[in-house]
Amino acid sequence: MKNSTKYAAKVKKLLSGAKDGKPSGETDRLKLMIRAILEEDAPSRQVNEAFSAIEDEFVNWNELRVAPIKDIMECMGRRFPRARIKAEMMTDALNGVFDRANSLSLDYLDSKPKRELRKALREELGLSRYAEALITLHGFGGHAIPVDHLLLEAMKLQQCVDPSCELDDLQGFLERLVLSKDAIAAHEALRAFCQPMFGKLEKLLVQRSHEDELVIQKTRRSQPREPAMMMPNGEEPDLALMEEEADERLESTMHKPAPPRVLPAKGQPAKPVAPAKKIVKPPAKPVKTDKSSKPAKAAPKAGPKRSK
Repeated sequence: MKNSTKYAAKVKKLLSGAKDGKPSGETDRLKLMIRAILEEDAPSRQVNEAFSAIEDEFVNWNELRVAPIKDIMECMGRRFPRARIKAEMMTDALNGVFDRANSLSLDYLDSKPKRELRKALREELGLSRYAEALITLHGFGGHAIPVDHLLLEAMKLQQCVDPSCELDDLQGFLERLVLSKDAIAAHEALRAFCQPMFGKLEKLLVQRSHEDELVIQKTRRSQPREPAMMMPNGEEPDLALMEEEADERLESTMHKPAPPRVLPAKGQPAKPVAPAKKIVKPPAKPVKTDKSSKPAKAAPKAGPKRSK
């Protein structure tokens, strides 16, 4: 980052009042991961409400893993920042864990060095920079400082970083400036510093969100798709519309009655009764008349005899 020495003094002054931070004490790393995804670029009040709604709606993380994106977004609320992106990130990350560990646990990452751990969280599970750093910090005891656009824009607003600074620059700058033993306290202080500015920066964050969505869509379009996923005219399908239509079809089928079943005989499994087929009678063929045969003429009726 440009003028790092100048801005280092300002950041140290900002963190001078930070109290000694303690680990969250959360033993469920998946719970920590879901909360980390929600926290990025979002106010704490909305995060707490959304997280409580998700815990109430889904019995366990496996149910969340297979849940429709639409249902997760409803738990988060319509005004939740980047709701669709975060809902997709949750299911992608949980499915990534399940595919690699054959269970829903991040314990398979314990043997990895911290550098490879952070790379795996981002590349294998698809987590964002903020979520990856928060799990590394609280879940694995590594040295990391979570950064998001809210923190970046708040520090620019208070002239604590260079105006041209980006997320990569900010995270590297903070992790070099803050010692490992002070990382948790620094994160809590930075989170408290930027939260009151959310209302002032909300419009800018929404713009950032749209830019991120465009990047994601562009990345998806560059990936090869199966022919079945392409429209007949060669255009890109509207995945969001297709997903909503699929959800509506699923809901409509859930209200249909189950097919009737016949009680099985002893030792035989039950078989569904096939619906009776309608017997369609073929149309009656018209009777052909033989034009060559002429009808016999009727005999003339005998009249009364005249007397001579």
